[in-house]
Amino acid sequence: MSVLRSVVFAVLCVLAGPVLSQSYPAKPVRIVVGFAPGSATDILARLVADQFSKSMGQQFIVENKPGAGGSIGAAQVRDAAPDGHTLVAAGSGPFGINPAIQPNLPYDAIRDFELIGNIVLTPQLLVVGAQSPYQTLRELIAAAKARPGEIPYASLGNGSTSHLTMEAFQAAAGIKLNHIPFKGSADAQAQILAGSIPLMSDTIPGVLAQVKAGKLHGIGVAI
Repeated sequence: MSVLRSVVFAVLCVLAGPVLSQSYPAKPVRIVVGFAPGSATDILARLVADQFSKSMGQQFIVENKPGAGGSIGAAQVRDAAPDGHTLVAAGSGPFGINPAIQPNLPYDAIRDFELIGNIVLTPQLLVVGAQSPYQTLRELIAAAKARPGEIPYASLGNGSTSHLTMEAFQAAAGIKLNHIPFKGSADAQAQILAGSIPLMSDTIPGVLAQVKAGKLHGIGVAI
């Protein structure tokens, strides 16, 4: 089976506006995260916010505005004052995936924002619960071929990177799974840990703690 590749980009964007003076930031800065607390984007945004606060002499405050694959948070930043004091931390969803699959986005991903920089590339990890009957990729594929469309998998929402990674995996493996979308990583992981759903794909930062604790088991990586 060919190796699947899916990359999540964590970026900071700012509404286009006048060139900022060297006194920036003149007041506390909001970093809006369009995903739930505990998601990879949230974790990375908080790390960056902490370092910016220390190095720039102003508070950088993370606010979670989850929903619609990150589009709700991006739309709020689009409507903020264009003075550089409201940023959005986003993965590939709001500025890469959503414009391609959502025809009526409340913002223009190119015109309304200015990219500051890329934080990190985060591979997707296909994980199963410790009690899952599928502890290897080979076992999962064999079971899915024997029961097409029956085995469920969790995602972080329709059109999310975790969803599209699993769709690409199914196409490459020649199998059909049953997609169960959730509002965020924590909600999806709870179902995996409880044994209600056997597997999901999420970024490595999003599942690393549970993998280290032995509660989730990685069976494949998409990079």
